[in-house]
Amino acid sequence: MKTGTVRYVCQVPAYSDLFCSDYWGSYGNYANHECFTACISMALSYLGLDATPGALGDYWLNRGHYGTPFATTPDDVAFSGATYSKVSLAEAIARYVDGEGSYSPPIIHLNGYSANGHYVMIIGQVSATEYRVLDPAVKSIYSMTLTNGSTVHYFKGSERVTEAVQYYYPVHHWSAWTAIETDDGTWSAPASTAARRKRPGSRIPASVTNTVPAACLTICRQRATGCTRALTIACSSAL
Repeated sequence: MKTGTVRYVCQVPAYSDLFCSDYWGSYGNYANHECFTACISMALSYLGLDATPGALGDYWLNRGHYGTPFATTPDDVAFSGATYSKVSLAEAIARYVDGEGSYSPPIIHLNGYSANGHYVMIIGQVSATEYRVLDPAVKSIYSMTLTNGSTVHYFKGSERVTEAVQYYYPVHHWSAWTAIETDDGTWSAPASTAARRKRPGSRIPASVTNTVPAACLTICRQRATGCTRALTIACSSAL
């Protein structure tokens, strides 16, 4: 796990190029219904915390949160060390963008997405009103615009989102730069400024950008046993 990197968790078994059964453990048959669990796992991974959907499910069952197959319980992640909060969407975005890696990407619920609604995660800010969304049920990052602090507009329509789930875990505050991790472990970044920043344990890229908030870094699907495919998506203003 790398702090500042989201480990993508696909919830759709039919997406064989992205779905990793190892992440889900014994709950793979329920993954289609576990968008919230997938988002919680991804949010914690950004904080450097390894909590796969399978590990979360086992933990919640052991804690008595029973359901089918378990009751997703976002406020009970004590084993990870992270602190749960539910705040306004505007506050969650501000903390994520300015939190220097200590606040997870905000998780929001879209009531109009489907009959039962759907959870997704906001991972990047492009402008004052445009954001990037990571969806455990969609193969690519898509855009969402936000107006009046709570009205979101996305490919399924428009609706009000007043709250967001977020996690806090104090981490080493690295310098702000947008990194892209390739499959061979090297680092690079788009050339947009002469500024150079060093991150502990990483290679110094040829050039970096200081126009994207520290919260907007790398999305990658880390390999697990039996999973040979990797997804790397650069989260930057160039997307």
